[in-house]
Formats: sequence, C-alpha cells, structure tokens
Amino acid sequence: MTKIKDYVIEVGLIAIIFLTPLAFGTVEVWSIAVLEIIVALLFIFWILSDKEGFKQTVLSNKTFLLPLVIYFLFVLFQIAPLPKLVLKVFSINSYNLYNDTLSIFSEWDWRALSVNFYITYIEIIRLFAYLLFFVLILGNAKAKNKINRLIFAIIFSGFIIALIGIIQKYTWNYKLLWFRKLSFDSSPFGPFVNRNHAAGYLSMIVPLVIGQLLVTKDIGKKVLLGFIASIISAGIFISLSRGGIICFLWTIFTMCVLLVIFGNKLKSFVIMLSIAIFLVVFVNWLGKDEIVKRVATIGYIEGIDSVNIRTDIWRDTLKIVKDFPVTGTGLGTFSHIFPKYKNMKLQLFFTHTENDYLQLLSETGLVGFLTFIAFLLLFTMKSIKRLIKERDIQNREVLICFFSSYFGILIFSFLDFSLHITANALLLMFIISLTINTFCLNGSEKNGYPYNSGRNPVGKDYFSKGVVIFVSIYVFAVVGIFAGDRYARKNDFKNALLFNPFNPHYYYLSGKNTKVVQYAKRMYEKSVQLSPSNGRYLLSLGGIYTQLSDYEKSEKMFSRSFKLINNNDPYYFYFAGYYFNAEGQKAKAKDYFKKALELDPGYANKISY
Repeated sequence: MTKIKDYVIEVGLIAIIFLTPLAFGTVEVWSIAVLEIIVALLFIFWILSDKEGFKQTVLSNKTFLLPLVIYFLFVLFQIAPLPKLVLKVFSINSYNLYNDTLSIFSEWDWRALSVNFYITYIEIIRLFAYLLFFVLILGNAKAKNKINRLIFAIIFSGFIIALIGIIQKYTWNYKLLWFRKLSFDSSPFGPFVNRNHAAGYLSMIVPLVIGQLLVTKDIGKKVLLGFIASIISAGIFISLSRGGIICFLWTIFTMCVLLVIFGNKLKSFVIMLSIAIFLVVFVNWLGKDEIVKRVATIGYIEGIDSVNIRTDIWRDTLKIVKDFPVTGTGLGTFSHIFPKYKNMKLQLFFTHTENDYLQLLSETGLVGFLTFIAFLLLFTMKSIKRLIKERDIQNREVLICFFSSYFGILIFSFLDFSLHITANALLLMFIISLTINTFCLNGSEKNGYPYNSGRNPVGKDYFSKGVVIFVSIYVFAVVGIFAGDRYARKNDFKNALLFNPFNPHYYYLSGKNTKVVQYAKRMYEKSVQLSPSNGRYLLSLGGIYTQLSDYEKSEKMFSRSFKLINNNDPYYFYFAGYYFNAEGQKAKAKDYFKKALELDPGYANKISY
C-alpha cells in the first residue's frame, strides 16, 4: 500500500509541475479548478492511506505551518459576516462603503470586512489549495531520490517552457501555443499570456539547474544540465521581459556571491563562465539587437513612462492602506477598490498594483501582511542559519541555489505581480517545501523522517477525519465555481447562479441580458449588495432607477458610482447623461454630458440631445 501511495502522489505532483505552466500559467477558472481538485484529491488520498504520516508531517513542520494557518484563518475572517457595529469597529471605511451604498435602496445589518465577498472567497479557495499543496510536499517528498526526481521534473518543465517560448517567438501566428486566440492585446511568451510572468517562472528554475550541475559528477549530465540552463536563461532574455532580465541577473549575482563565500570557488566559476559563454553565443545567434533595444527602453511601456505609472499606482495604493490599515480591503479586491483612489488621468484598468507586497498590505492590512512576512522571514532566517552551520560543501551549494531561486522571485515581486500567477506561486511553494525537506535530512534520515507510517493505529482520529470531511466539502465548492463558469459562458445565468450564488457578476449579467425592467432592478440590486465597491454595478442600477422615474435614487446611485471611480472616468458621466436624456430630463443630462466632455472631448461625437 505504501508503494502505491508513494507512486500515486509522486505522479500527481509531477503532473502539477507540468500542468500549471502549460495551462497558460493556470490563471483561468477551468485550469485553477482542475488544479484545486487534483491537489484536494491527492491530499485526501494521502490522509486515508497514511494518517500517521499526515499527523507527523503537521507536527514536525508546525513552526512553518503556524504563520500560514494564522494567515489563512485571518483571510477567512475577512468574509465572516459581522454585525454593522462590530464591522464599524474593525474597519470604519468598510462600514462607510456599505452604508453609503446599500442605504440608498435597502436596509442592511450584517456584512463582511471584504469589500467584495465573492472575490475574497475565490482567493480563499485558491489559498487553501496552496496550503494543502505545501503540506502535501512536506509529507511526501522527504526521500532524497524523490526530491531529486521532483527537481528534475521542475527543470524539465522549465526547459520545455523556454523552448516553446523561443520557437514561438520566431514562428508567431498571434496564438498562444499556436492554437489559442488571444482575447486582448498582450506580450506572451510560451504558454504565458504575460512575458513577465514567464520570465519570473523561468528565473526560479535556473538556480535549481545550476545546483544540480554543481553536485553531479557525471560528465554527460553536466553537459546536458549546462545546455538546459543556457536555454532557459536564453528564454528569459528572448522573452524581452525587462523586469525578468533584471530579476535573473540579480538572482545569478546573489548566487555567485554566496557560492564564492560558501562554495567551491573554482568549480562554481567554471560552471558559471561556461553557461555565460554559451548564453552569449546563443543569444547573439538568435539576434541580440531586439534585446538591447528593449532593455534600453526600461523606463517605458509602449511609449508610456512605466516608472511614473508604477510610482503613481503605488502612491494611490498607499491611500488604500491609509483607509484600511489593520484588516485591509479583502484578499483579491485590489482591482475593485483601486478606481476609487486612482488619480492618474490615463484611462487604464489596473488589476494589480505591480508590487506584490504593497498589494498584500492593501488587501490584508497589517494583520495579514505581518503574518505572511513572518513566514517568509522565518524561512529566510532558518535557511541562512543552516547555510552558516552546514559543513558539507555540496549541501551548502545546493542550499545556496535553492535560496537564490527563492530570493530572486521575492525581489522581482517588488516590481511585478508574478506571485499572483498560480503557476509561479506553486513553484515558489515547491522550492520552499523542498528546501525545508532537503535540509531536514541528515545521516540516518536520508530516506525520509523516522516515523513508523501506518504501524501505529490511531483509533478515533477525529483530526484526520475532520480534515478529510473539510477537504471533501472544499472539492464541492470548487466544482460549483467551475460549473457556474461553464453555464455563464453559455449565457445561462439561472443555472450559473444555481451552482454559484455568490458571484455578483452573474446577477449583473442576468440584469443586463433582460428586457424586464423590474427583474433587471432586482438583479442589479443583488449585484450591488454583494459588491458595493463596483462602480459599474451602481451605474447600471442608477440607469434602471432613471427608467423607473425614481430620479432621487438614480442621482444618488450615479453620484455614488462617480465617487467609486474618483470622478475621472468620462463613460460614467456619459452613461448618466444618456439615461436622463432618454427620459426627457434634458437639464440633468446636459450637466452630466458637460462633465464627460471635460474629461474626454472625444465624447462630443457620441452626445446628442
């Protein structure tokens, strides 16, 4: 049974390694759902086949698991319904957001800290998968031979992604993997829609390849690993991701410094020099001019000053932090609350703050931010402590490469939102957990932790049974989200809401796709109740009130929607003017049209009385 368990879980983990990047980075509902279900089923299978091993894993890694569990419970608390007076104590601005919006058309009593319950709920579902995945690796990748197989699977997946990206670059037919049409303008590389995320993914893998290069004695393997390292490195440069190139160079620099201090200096120098020479020759052969030109424009994105845009986003995000300092706006809600604080006049929609740490702080407040940072600091300090104490030079070299991979992506996260991409976040969890397991091994533990798996019956094991039940419920929740998405894509919103009644966008689309005004009103009101920070929902509800000649409510709703986009989106004013004009309220329509024209004179072609 133990062999079957080990085989099934290892195959499952390797499947995840290859699935997550190839499924376009695992950012769509279907791919995230598939991942979450695979992880959950593997976890249930592990507990049912090895309860004692599960308990030993939790106990032996409680130091690392504690901050992650506290962070998860806090995010769970963000969607817990609270009485309005309690909500006011925890977050006065969450209270004001609900009160200023919902009181226009209904009474309200209980609401969550998150400004968008559903989005935070979705993030909790994904976060729980990460936590299960982390524990799964800690408990099932403890033998050195198994760790090595998983590392080589990661290396091979990186090689495939880089190779696909390089070939795709020179055979581009405007489709991802030559078959998937892009629904919007982007700069893809390989299966990743965004080249920055591809570069971040590949940057984490290069140090792992170099680590294997340093410890292997087989000349044939060294040549193969050197070739793979060069191809992956070339892929980073050819992706033309400036942030990715900077991250890669910083990672290599960090690794070189640590290897000079703690490793075999001559061996490290020869390997790094060989890779560098091959990389330079290969990139020159493919064409260096485009890379040089791209790096030279490091401050600009398609003619726009990217440095100023980032600083503007960060400055406006700090305003969110100021208003929601302790508990945040809710995990995943940045794109829903940011328009209220955006000052820049560029009509761009930002889904992320281009800085993982600042976004974490704005969404989870000081409580969530400090808890998660505590986990990172704990892992960092223990890795450095182990590096200093380690006497075996090969072990030190492997640890340096693991740590460089981890440290590099953390630096990249100051300039991008790479860790919001599922494939990248899972790879980081892989690296952290494998590092923990690798350097918990010593002497007699080379084939795993010394517990007697399955030999000591645990009797009424309520903890393990409780976990299995909870994870099983979790699977049903994931299936509901997936099924709802499938029906919504067919415009069958009735069934979509049957499977996923928490999604405010389904209510909004239901209202938008009906000609029955009263039904649209009910649907729009429900969408606003679930997501009072979404200006577009409020705007549409205001339009319905205008059609029903309830001008007092419509003006309040329009006014509230304008505040949620900081009064700087001309479409909102044009929309309000359009509805008042259609109802014969010319004077009010004129005022709204005037504001739309002040923001964007181009609307003159659309406006007519």
